[in-house]
Amino acid sequence: MAPYFNQVFISEQLQTQKPDAQFYERIGARIPNFNKKYALMIGDSLSADIQGGNNAGIDTVWYNPQHLENKTQAQSTYEVHSYQDLLDCLGKL
Repeated sequence: MAPYFNQVFISEQLQTQKPDAQFYERIGARIPNFNKKYALMIGDSLSADIQGGNNAGIDTVWYNPQHLENKTQAQSTYEVHSYQDLLDCLGKL
């Protein structure tokens, strides 16, 4: 999947935690001409990854290989169940 990403950001390295919108603000500050419209949060945690993307106004992909039911307020833009699904999703964007 590496060809699809210019950079990868880890919350611990940014000294802030998801779902805090500050996590995404710090990412935006590190990317020239950052535009949320072209960003995508990919994660397996509804409460951190998907809710964080929601808080920041960024589209999200919920990696859900176990086909769990979403019982939270977090709403993903896309949902995938395998790495192949993720690749297929990224290929369509």
